[in-house]
Amino acid sequence: MPSADSAYAPVFRPALAVLGALPHDEATGNAIRVVAECANRVADSLSELGYDHAGPLYHRILGSAKSDGAFYTNNLSAIMLARLSLTNDLIDWSDSGAVGKLRIIDPACGTGTLLMASLQTIKALVAGRGDGEMAEGERNALHKRIVEDVLCGLDINQHGIQLAACNMTLGAPTVDYERMNLVTMPHGPQGEGSPRAGSLEILTTADDALDLSTVTHAAPQRSLETLDAEQVNESEEIRFPLRDLDGVIMNAPFTDNRKRGRKFSRAALKAMQRHEIEIRNRLHERDPDAAAVITTNSISTFFTPLAEKLLRSDRAFLAKVLPVTACTGASGVAERRFLAKRFHIERIVTTHDPKRIAFSENTSIHESLLICRRRSREERPSTEFVSLRKMPSSAEEAIEVADAISAGAVGDRGSACRWPADRVQAGDWTPVQWFDGGLAATIREIEESPLLEPVGLRHAVGPAGQRIQDAYVRGERSDLGALPGLHSVSSKLRRAVLGEPDVWYRPRPGKERLAKRYAEQRSRLLVAMRMDTVSGRVNGLWTPRPAFGWWVPVATDDDRKAKALAVWWNSTPTRLQLLNRRATKLTYPTWQLQHLREVRIPKPESPGWHTLAEAWKQVRDLELLPMRYAEQCPARQVIDAASAVALGVSEDEIADWRRRLAVEPTITNARAPK
Repeated sequence: MPSADSAYAPVFRPALAVLGALPHDEATGNAIRVVAECANRVADSLSELGYDHAGPLYHRILGSAKSDGAFYTNNLSAIMLARLSLTNDLIDWSDSGAVGKLRIIDPACGTGTLLMASLQTIKALVAGRGDGEMAEGERNALHKRIVEDVLCGLDINQHGIQLAACNMTLGAPTVDYERMNLVTMPHGPQGEGSPRAGSLEILTTADDALDLSTVTHAAPQRSLETLDAEQVNESEEIRFPLRDLDGVIMNAPFTDNRKRGRKFSRAALKAMQRHEIEIRNRLHERDPDAAAVITTNSISTFFTPLAEKLLRSDRAFLAKVLPVTACTGASGVAERRFLAKRFHIERIVTTHDPKRIAFSENTSIHESLLICRRRSREERPSTEFVSLRKMPSSAEEAIEVADAISAGAVGDRGSACRWPADRVQAGDWTPVQWFDGGLAATIREIEESPLLEPVGLRHAVGPAGQRIQDAYVRGERSDLGALPGLHSVSSKLRRAVLGEPDVWYRPRPGKERLAKRYAEQRSRLLVAMRMDTVSGRVNGLWTPRPAFGWWVPVATDDDRKAKALAVWWNSTPTRLQLLNRRATKLTYPTWQLQHLREVRIPKPESPGWHTLAEAWKQVRDLELLPMRYAEQCPARQVIDAASAVALGVSEDEIADWRRRLAVEPTITNARAPK
């Protein structure tokens, strides 16, 4: 076995330290022999697989990883992201010199999952350009060159970096490495009391020796040498550059600051957040657009400007895993516009497989793969949005899917659509929400219809449900000042557009004035702030007595119009609009008041008001089935027929929208049909 002073010190030193700490007895010896036998049995197969097999275990047993906001990238997801970003035309893969000059970094590498996938992808691209199968010596030399020169990983967790070093040896276990560019970045309070921000320190100024007149305009750090970083093999020389890189591939931490850093005291955490704000302010002095991306809610927003600063101005790529909400939420608009300004948004891949909605492990949010490239603004075509029907179940399938996407041949693996560059640059990335990306274009046509206008233009919308909870408590009908309220959105209770109160509210002690003001905003027309897309039935309703609650009042002077609006709010055009504004979980969206105010309704002169009011008479007591059963729901067909008049389209066209919506995976909780 190599000694701790050899090239494998990063792998063996921690293991030797553990062995030294164990008791020297027969039980320990027997346990070690069992482990050694298991290791011998799996060693060959692990080296052949060449992917991160320690990551899942690491994230399962090490609580600090999750508190740091880290989520393990699934191996198959990593393969797909690497193959989609490291394309055939990136460089001449037959030129060993060009391969050796590549510089790719993961600034939040964890156990090295994305680095390992990049390593294997580069090796496959080089091998594919040769005349025949590479000899073992050639393969080992290539592996060594990539590990020592091409790839770099940074992380705040030393245990993750240690496992990344182990992973990087897979595939070439007999090679002696001079160095590995795997670095633990200082994070949190330091010995002298000043906090550090891990990889984010790269965004700080480069040279403390600069005079005061130029400090605020200094460039970001260009090397790791001045960042007190600890290289995994304790090399005295850290050669990897921090500017003009060819690629950044990452799954940045995205846990919000309320959950991050629970291992620190409150005072330490506040100091860390102040330091991060200082980094943002320094960045603002050099690049206001980049600093505008950063919010105080989540550490993840720092990583986009960080990646952009690391990359060269031409031919570089940025590939990352990100939550779908980052592509849809209002809070992510600045980041989306920044990315579209500095890069061409080449492709966004989203999984619409209900069994696997994320590319990371141990998370319940929908995720996407984002691939951006440096291109001049004049050369930026439309963006491709790809929706996967089913997530790959093996490495071979992941490679096949990624290559099919790159070749423009998604086939029955999913669907693909193009989205105009001007919409992407404006921050409109809404096709990520749909398996049928064409629905995003349909919704755009609805919202741009000259026959419609935002409901907020003529109708007050609010107060929001939380405001009512602040001013009122649930009580009994007999309580002094009790008012009727609509609290539940349950599909068991809300089944028709005619609704009845399910709770009674009475003013909170000390909140009587606020309660009185909200009481004056009650309405007979109420719309939902949230819904379950699979089981939910009703989005808007009319109730005989003015009410409020978790259902939001919409002010109307005309009771007939209120009933007509309740019908419109349950139509397919309105449901499409609402579902195009999913700012949280795709299967359980919540809407802010601003989202609701933007929903388009018929203009005052529209003949649709009469047909919608007449439809009310037909459907007021009829049961509305969940969206996935829309074709078997007579009430929905009546509603959509009336809505067709208001929108100026045929009933057949709206029926087509309804059918397409009804088979969306986030509506059916089943995979999309082939």
